[in-house]
Amino acid sequence: YMSQNYSLHLCGGYVRDMCKGEPSFLDFIPDYLMGNFARIQLNLSCYMHLINNDRLVRTLLMPELQGRQFILQFAEPDFKLLSEIREAGIDAVPLFDCSGGRGKTPEEWPKAPSDLYCGYAGGLTPENVEAELKRIAAVAGSNNVWIDVETGVRSDRNEFDWKRVFSFLDACKPWVDTDALKPIGF
Repeated sequence: YMSQNYSLHLCGGYVRDMCKGEPSFLDFIPDYLMGNFARIQLNLSCYMHLINNDRLVRTLLMPELQGRQFILQFAEPDFKLLSEIREAGIDAVPLFDCSGGRGKTPEEWPKAPSDLYCGYAGGLTPENVEAELKRIAAVAGSNNVWIDVETGVRSDRNEFDWKRVFSFLDACKPWVDTDALKPIGF
C-alpha cells in the first residue's frame, strides 16, 4: 500500500522567476506532464530576498497552476508570506528545511503553526530518523506532518541507494499511520 503524490520540485532560476511573478517553467513543461503534478515545491531558501509577496501570490493564482498544493521550502520560516498565500485561497504548506537543502540536521526544529500540515527536512538519514522524528513530534504537536529526505539516502558516491531508502522506511514504520495509506491503482 502506498499513496501517490507526484511533486514538481522547482529550484534555481525557475524559483527566482516565480519570486518575480514569472513562471518560466511553464514554457518548458508540456501540459500533459503538468497534469501529473498535484504538488509543486518551491525551494525558496536561497531566494527569500527576491520575493515580491503580491507578485508571487498572483502567480500562484494563475489558471495554469490552480488545483495544486504548493510546498514552500523555508530555511527560516516566513509565516507572513505563508499567511498571505493561504489567505488568497491557495493551498500552501511549509517545508521546514533549516539546512536550505544541504542535508544538515538542525539544532532545533521549527515549531509548526497550529492545525497546519507541515513538512520537515534536513539531515535525515536511516541512522538518525528515529531520534529526529521524536524531536519533530515534540514541536509538531497534534499536527499531521511529513518528512522529506534526499541526501540521507544517497551513497558515498552521491548515488541514490535503495538499501538506504529501505532502511530509512523501516525506521519510519512506527510513525506511519497505515490506515491513511491507500492501494495504488494501475
